[in-house]
Amino acid sequence: MKRPSSLTEIPMAVARSGGVNILIGPGEWDGWIQEAYDGGHSIIEYDKEERPARAFQKKKVDLQMSLFKDGRGGRG
Repeated sequence: MKRPSSLTEIPMAVARSGGVNILIGPGEWDGWIQEAYDGGHSIIEYDKEERPARAFQKKKVDLQMSLFKDGRGGRG
């Protein structure tokens, strides 16, 4: 599975400020990582030298809409 191009990049300081962070290597992406991203967790991508390079997190509005659309938010 390839990393989607439409991820929302966030500042590293925001990703490290709390919550669940998923750490991935360059080019790494699979169904579990996608589920974590869709669930609102921060994804921190490390570069080849194992330094944090970028962080991603789904926008809260998108997360809320996905809950509404799939029925977990009370309306289906």
